[in-house]
Amino acid sequence: MFILAFLSLSLLLLISALRPQAHQLQLSLQIPTCLQPPHSDNRSEWSTPDYIESHVPDPLLKPSVFWSGNISAGISVLSYAERCATHVGGHTCDMMLCEQGGFVMPRQSSVHAEALRDFASRVFARRTVGRAYVVYGNLVNPHGTWATIELPALTTRENVSAVIELDRGTCKERCYVYCRHPCWIVRVLRNVFDCDRM
Repeated sequence: MFILAFLSLSLLLLISALRPQAHQLQLSLQIPTCLQPPHSDNRSEWSTPDYIESHVPDPLLKPSVFWSGNISAGISVLSYAERCATHVGGHTCDMMLCEQGGFVMPRQSSVHAEALRDFASRVFARRTVGRAYVVYGNLVNPHGTWATIELPALTTRENVSAVIELDRGTCKERCYVYCRHPCWIVRVLRNVFDCDRM
C-alpha cells in the first residue's frame, strides 16, 4: 500500500512539474520590437539566396514560430504569430531576419519576390532545432508556404523534436502537428494531443 501511495504521489508531482504554472500562462500581448526586415521594390537591393544562406544562424538560437492563413479574407494571422513568438521566447522568419540585421526583402509581389520569400522560409525551417510552433488562421491554404515548404522541411530534420500548434488567442499549446519520437507520455502529461486539422 505504501508503494502504491508513493508511486501515485510521484506521478502527481511529475505531472505538476510538466504543466505550466498559472503565472506562466498569462499571455503577454507585448508587440515585438523588430517585426520585419527592411523591404524594397528594387530587386537589386534584395538579399540574395547566397546571403540568406550564409547569414541565417545554423542552428537558430530561439524557438521557431511559423504561421499560415488568414483570420478572414485579407486579414493575415501574422500579427498573432508575432505575439505568440514573443510569448514563447521565439521568432517568426521575418522577426529573425529583422533581429539579425542586414537583410532586405521584397515589398512587391512577383514570381521573383515569392521565390526569395520561399527560399528564406525553407532556410528558416531547415535551421530550426527542438520544438517548433505554428499559429493557424481560420482560412489555411493547403498549397501555401507552410504546407508545401516549411512543414516538410521540419519533419525531415532530425533535430526537430515536435511541431506544436499554438492557440492564436492565448498562445497556449493546442495540439501536436508532428512529433519525431514516440512522445505519447509527454502528450498525456502535458494534456496536449494530436491535431485534427493536418
